[in-house]
Amino acid sequence: MLISSIPLYYLAKLLFVIWLMKKKGATTLYIRFVMPVIKKHEESIDNALMQGYKKSETTLVDLKRRSLAFLRERGIYTGNGALPVAVDPAKGGVEAPPSESKATV
Repeated sequence: MLISSIPLYYLAKLLFVIWLMKKKGATTLYIRFVMPVIKKHEESIDNALMQGYKKSETTLVDLKRRSLAFLRERGIYTGNGALPVAVDPAKGGVEAPPSESKATV
């Protein structure tokens, strides 16, 4: 492998990881390199997040509308929050489980 042929690669990697943990190296790298890039592109990042939020909201509303229409077509959902007592399996619905009768002793 090419990377393992570099002299002292694993030692340098180990020292780098220790520096990240012990000397607040991760914070230093973030402040010096990552944060300036994020600040520079902050507006476009915010716009992309907002577009994603709006698209997901639209998709969920549409999915809810289509799901309710699907259930109404099959007589499974009536719109008042209650499920019908019996559902016709011939229409693609699911047959309601039989009610359990309690035996009196």
